[in-house]
Amino acid sequence: MAFLCLLTVVLLVTVTQRVESNDISPFCDAENHCDPLVVSPGKILNENARFPISLEGDWEKVLVAPDVTIIPGTENVFWTEGPLVRSEVLYVSDPVHALIYRISTAEDSDYTFEIWATHSGGIDKSLPENENLAEPGSNGMATDVLDPEFVVINQQGLRRVVRCRLDNHKAGAPLSECPDLEVITDSFGSSHYNSPNDVVVHPDDGSIWFTDPIYGLLEKNRFCDELSCSTGESYLDAKSEIGWQGVYRVDRKHNNFVELVTKCHRRPNGLGFTPDGTKLWVADSTIGIPSWTAYDIREP
Repeated sequence: MAFLCLLTVVLLVTVTQRVESNDISPFCDAENHCDPLVVSPGKILNENARFPISLEGDWEKVLVAPDVTIIPGTENVFWTEGPLVRSEVLYVSDPVHALIYRISTAEDSDYTFEIWATHSGGIDKSLPENENLAEPGSNGMATDVLDPEFVVINQQGLRRVVRCRLDNHKAGAPLSECPDLEVITDSFGSSHYNSPNDVVVHPDDGSIWFTDPIYGLLEKNRFCDELSCSTGESYLDAKSEIGWQGVYRVDRKHNNFVELVTKCHRRPNGLGFTPDGTKLWVADSTIGIPSWTAYDIREP
């Protein structure tokens, strides 16, 4: 199943934004109260962003579309990752504040927005050894197709992949109290993962695929990576126990055996399958050369 580095083909260049910790986003004030910012096409949103981005195309049509709704209460959400839609509910991770939000999307009722789980990364961020972590929470989430009552969750704080019955969780309680919580994998060989990021579950065999960059090891007082650091080097690589940033597959048919799919990516991030499940897309957010790469999926 492992993919060869030499066969990696960059098919599309994309960009993402990561703002330095001492910068104020153009959407927010000093207290992180955020409002939408409407700018003209082509304007760079933030000169100091990790990847400065700009709006292109006829974006005004999106803002005035009748199907676009700003859900009350979500305006001040600081950092969102790993959205997961389940029936009439949307879950979203906030890895910075270690929260999972729940938004009700039932058509016959008003939208509801609430903090569904706290300490979503599995650690107490107030402890001295954790208080400098910039992103101690959860990240990617996916429905377990082998048992759809379970949600697979990447916990950056504890560097592991878990699953639990998130729909039955007590609102506002720590994620450690999620019903039937079980660890799927927390290490590769004798080494801990860096910080499992995005996760997808294959629709055919239920195998779990996840990326393992090192963003969960970012420090508050050094919220930078590679070229965005003053030295031009990444301190994060030195913090990795495993020595690379990989994409992994958990084989559910063989006692959750974990295999390294590829370690060719410097900063593997988002994942997605094509609708027919025959290709895996991997987003790489390496500074200067962000990319999307497609891999053919073959039977082991």
